[in-house]
Amino acid sequence: MAGEIGEIINISSQKSYKAGSRPAWMKKQETYGGTIPWIGIHMIDLMRFTSGREMTEAFSYRSQIAAPPGIGEMENTTGTIFRLDNRGVGTLHMDYCRPESAPTHGDDRLRLAGTKGVLEYMEATGVTLMAEGRKPEKITDLPAKQSVFLDFLDHVYNGKPTALAFDDIYRSSLITIAAQEAAVNGRIVKV
Repeated sequence: MAGEIGEIINISSQKSYKAGSRPAWMKKQETYGGTIPWIGIHMIDLMRFTSGREMTEAFSYRSQIAAPPGIGEMENTTGTIFRLDNRGVGTLHMDYCRPESAPTHGDDRLRLAGTKGVLEYMEATGVTLMAEGRKPEKITDLPAKQSVFLDFLDHVYNGKPTALAFDDIYRSSLITIAAQEAAVNGRIVKV
């Protein structure tokens, strides 16, 4: 599938969770730290991994609006805009607004738009490829699910190469910190 959607110029992503009742440490901003670092890092890592693009700047907003009492001071909505290394744009929006009646706790989505097509992922529908000259196609030949933790243990105890390189962990962490800093200080942060 490499290259079928061309150069990726836009990434749209979402993480939406049920608010539920949170432990005491999550209800205070000074011990929670923020929704962007808590759940955003996972999508930032996925955005980088699937697109091959780097984020060079971040600007974010975060708010708590009409939040249920079970989440204390936690933000229940965030939005981040990233400048990509090819001048493209990435967005990440997150919320704790998923209704308790929803069939799953979370609703993660990812959309990669390239110069030749689009690749979309939603847990409910899987991965769909829409490329020039082709009908939309559901991609079912995907790598087997792996455990990052078991991969880490195999690396530590058995010396096997890890699938998640330290440089990638570090870079995703820097991007996440930049996105949080942008939300706290209300300014664009270079990564």
